[in-house]
Amino acid sequence: MITWTPPQPLTAYHTAFRQKGVYIIGGRYNLNLSVTPGFGDNDYLGRNWPDNFKPYYVGISESLSSGVRGRLSRHSRQRGNMKISQRIRKNEPLFFIAAYGNDLAPYEALFLCLKTDVQFSDNIRSEMERSSKREYEKVRANMTQFERNYYDNLDHDGRDG
Repeated sequence: MITWTPPQPLTAYHTAFRQKGVYIIGGRYNLNLSVTPGFGDNDYLGRNWPDNFKPYYVGISESLSSGVRGRLSRHSRQRGNMKISQRIRKNEPLFFIAAYGNDLAPYEALFLCLKTDVQFSDNIRSEMERSSKREYEKVRANMTQFERNYYDNLDHDGRDG
């Protein structure tokens, strides 16, 4: 189960680690209440999901140098997602949570399966396609040249030909 960091304002992106991981940028469901750390497990959202946290955008960083901090920095400087940039220009209070580690990219695709009008609405490009492409590239990198040639010469329906 994925474990989330406590929520931080997006302006505090420098507190995020320079490690691989998945992050979520969001706001408040109830504007009169704070976003507070959650405790316990949620079968769908993971461990320590924050209270009063409305997820707008999920993303990943697979960079070993800038990591999640680098991605959040780009969003904070309005160089990331267009809809998050619009929220920043409107002075909307934004928060982030993160989970760190290798092989968390599938969580991005998993969360986007939960996309609705009220959660992950700011993810506008097909992260599912990106996730599939990343997995394909990982599998292909572990193939021998013979296996790549064989695979590349298969018909679309999987038969030799």
